[in-house]
Amino acid sequence: MKKTVCLLVIITMLCTIFAGCVPPETETKMDSKTAESAVGTDEPTKTADNTDDAPDIGAADSAVGDTASARTVSEAYTAYTDMKAVVLTRLGEALAKNIDTVWASLSLLDVVSADLTLLPVSLFGSGEESVAAGMAFMGMTGIEYSENGNSYSIKYSDKEGGSHLFSGTYNAQAEALVCTGSINGEETIYSEYCKTPFGYVAQYYIVNEEGTASLYQLSLSGEDGVVGISNNGGRPSALTGSEAADFPKACPEWYAITEKTVTGLMSDGGEVSFEYTPTSAE
Repeated sequence: MKKTVCLLVIITMLCTIFAGCVPPETETKMDSKTAESAVGTDEPTKTADNTDDAPDIGAADSAVGDTASARTVSEAYTAYTDMKAVVLTRLGEALAKNIDTVWASLSLLDVVSADLTLLPVSLFGSGEESVAAGMAFMGMTGIEYSENGNSYSIKYSDKEGGSHLFSGTYNAQAEALVCTGSINGEETIYSEYCKTPFGYVAQYYIVNEEGTASLYQLSLSGEDGVVGISNNGGRPSALTGSEAADFPKACPEWYAITEKTVTGLMSDGGEVSFEYTPTSAE
């Protein structure tokens, strides 16, 4: 019975991870012309080199793939979310496949699905017509979009009549984006990411329907990364871009993957350390 329950949890977790990590263009299944105009990029941005000799997470001179060439907010955001998807997919699968961390893998669900919540953000900088087309394709109505320098906002209503607002400020020089999202005037998510010499640092402050909140802090370097989780405290201080690669380990719960080694600290204080065998050869 225990093995059956664990298997079901593994399957559920993996399905959720891969569904949540689909790039916005694929998830919405827009036609190619609409998708190109909506996201503001001619071709997908590549992630960091995925070879076995990829740099360690703490290496300050590590490559960040093709993100250095990103010029628009949508291109830079796609580059970041691509790397985030790779790291969370690997880490989530590793935790779900290990019998001692199956339940711990569920701790990643909210941060995995955050990019779906923030899907309108991928349209920032695309222009009013493209944003309207992209949001309408997703069934949204009452769409209002504005750009003012490096600030963006999208307001719309969902099928249930809820009023949503996503706003953000992009720093092109630092490749950093700060966003907030609200429903019916109540803030539900605060997110930001910033490019660093080793990859990216990021954080998500997510408020659930009961009013409690969770903080997720991330450090990403190619296929490696650290995710920290905290359910105590309020909205975090803004990122500076000078954070250390292991800064999420300051959280009371955290998980890290470096090449095929997984380490961490579970919410009950249990330590995590094991070798990860990918489902398919890498």
